[in-house]
Amino acid sequence: MNDSVTGRNKIILVQPSMGVAGEFVRHPPLSLLYVASGLVREGFDVRIIDLRASDGGAAEVVKALGDDVLWVGLTVMGGAPVSSALEVSRAVKAAGMYPVVWGGSLATIAPDTVLGNSAVDYAISGSGVSSAVRLSRALVANDTPTSDELDHVPGLYSRHEGRIVGRKPFRGFEPVPFREIPYHLIPDYGVYAHFGTARRVFPIYSAFGCPYRCAFCISPAMYKEYKPKWLPLPATEVVDHIEYLRDRFDAGLIYFYDDDSFVNPEHIRGVLDELKRRRIKIPMSFRGARVNEILRMDDEFLSALAESGTEILHVGLESGSPRI
Repeated sequence: MNDSVTGRNKIILVQPSMGVAGEFVRHPPLSLLYVASGLVREGFDVRIIDLRASDGGAAEVVKALGDDVLWVGLTVMGGAPVSSALEVSRAVKAAGMYPVVWGGSLATIAPDTVLGNSAVDYAISGSGVSSAVRLSRALVANDTPTSDELDHVPGLYSRHEGRIVGRKPFRGFEPVPFREIPYHLIPDYGVYAHFGTARRVFPIYSAFGCPYRCAFCISPAMYKEYKPKWLPLPATEVVDHIEYLRDRFDAGLIYFYDDDSFVNPEHIRGVLDELKRRRIKIPMSFRGARVNEILRMDDEFLSALAESGTEILHVGLESGSPRI
């Protein structure tokens, strides 16, 4: 780990409000924790503000600003979060000359659209773990870096001389070892909830990406140039993470954030076997499963899922009609 960065070394990462959806599902902001991991390792002072869990709105972000702030970042997806993110971005720009950076799915698929708003200075298309670190270094060296000074930042879109300049994104996944995820940046995990349960919910990844091309999903647009398009983590590492969250943070439900956990059923079978070997039974839910994958699951596999604590498989449906 590097020594702390002096001068403007504070980075504020914001999770916008999710609107009505945020009332039903509110998990710890794992994407921001991933981005924060590299910044913390480089010695930056990172603060995460989650507006889903606060009534402060943009005013809370403005209150956190100061001379030591290097930039303010937001993770933004389409829909209600855009309105919240714009409100925050405009308030930050009105408060001073603070660079505003958008990442997330919207910036990944439509970076030019994002930079069409003057309240946003930079958009990062693709994974932002290493890009956030490189952008931070550039801003430490120069308040207003030239286009050439930013060319080493993968996926960064910025304005220069009245035009938008984009850099080729890093087309791949950036897994973060769970021991490097800065969970300490979240002051209170009690504010997070999942509809229908009072247990403490923690999202994790056991695999990244998805090889399918479902018409209703954003994944094909995000991963179209990735090779491979699906990257599973070792079963032992996944179970180490589950055990760590259970023992360290009293996790009561593990929610797999994978786009699709069951592309290769042997991946999850390995996780289930390892959980059984360690005699760990904990409630689990899976965000990503397809009907064709569930149809391939035999009774033994389904029983193993149930015995390990699985409660929910979220299934994506394109249509109720097999013909369509």
